[in-house]
Amino acid sequence: MVLHKAVLTIGGKEFHLEKNISISTGVRTGFLVGGSGSTLMSVVTSFLDDGNPLNASGEQRSGMFIDLGGGVRMVQIEAHSYEGNANPFGGSGGADPWTQADELVHAIETTQIDSRGTATLEYGEYSSGGKYGPIPVVIEEPTVQLDAERGQIAEFSLTCLKAADLTDIDFSDAISQPF
Repeated sequence: MVLHKAVLTIGGKEFHLEKNISISTGVRTGFLVGGSGSTLMSVVTSFLDDGNPLNASGEQRSGMFIDLGGGVRMVQIEAHSYEGNANPFGGSGGADPWTQADELVHAIETTQIDSRGTATLEYGEYSSGGKYGPIPVVIEEPTVQLDAERGQIAEFSLTCLKAADLTDIDFSDAISQPF
């Protein structure tokens, strides 16, 4: 089932983001060797004989890329909360939007969110009832905009980065083994 909102779980608290929601997703690629590989490519091709097809076609100025799965999946979320929002929002559903904003910021600020204890993001097919399941994430650059003139609305913007969840991995053998 497709989830037409975002549910962010931080430290056991659920925050339902659905009003005026905008989700942008993509992958920040992380090449082992990236565009600067063109210098490496020039060095490699300079040692090859003149029969090398890279030298003949002028490809020595092409970048060399090696992708070993580096990079990270990212999801940018922008949404509003509003007066009367009764959806679960930490512990402040139904409260004033400024209270809801403070609840989210406080949860992010006081919860250690990393690969040893991720937050969880659900949206679209990445949900409990979807094709792919929830995404373990860390949160980057969360911002909240509060405007006294529009006191009934709080605007949220944050980026979630997919994180390896290491909570179920037993590192005790690796630590106790000598090198």
